[in-house]
Amino acid sequence: MNDDLYTAPKSDLLVNATGQVFYVVSLKKILLLFGLTMGVYASYWMYKNWRFYKDATQEQLMPIARGIFIVFFIHSLFDRVQEKASRDGIVLDWNRSSLATGLVVLYIVGNLAGRLIDKVFNASLAELISFGALVPIGILLIKAQAAINAACGDQDGLSNSQFTGAN
Repeated sequence: MNDDLYTAPKSDLLVNATGQVFYVVSLKKILLLFGLTMGVYASYWMYKNWRFYKDATQEQLMPIARGIFIVFFIHSLFDRVQEKASRDGIVLDWNRSSLATGLVVLYIVGNLAGRLIDKVFNASLAELISFGALVPIGILLIKAQAAINAACGDQDGLSNSQFTGAN
């Protein structure tokens, strides 16, 4: 007990409910949510990873902005996942740089192709290309999530495999 009435009490608080540094989620759940939201879930996924990281490290960053601007921050996220795994002695089976670059390229190509083709040809072709980019993006996202789960010690993402009303 502190004798100073104006000093805030000190306590050990969990950084987040799961105690994880990154967002752990089962591969089936992320795939389903990514598909049902037509890819919008990727921004939420990115936000959640940065939110967990910010809470764990107390680093000053903006998770919402990093969730929106995925192409600018995906490399640094994957680098931090690798750093955590290496620190914990976990060997990850991934090429983080190629995976991140693949996601960036697919996002840019999907967006640009959709916009340019819509102006030159017709809307249905533009939509086809934009939606077609979602399949490889989803595949790469699954590979990234598998690495994140492994780095956090929950290989199968069992701590976040159940669907809730929020989902």
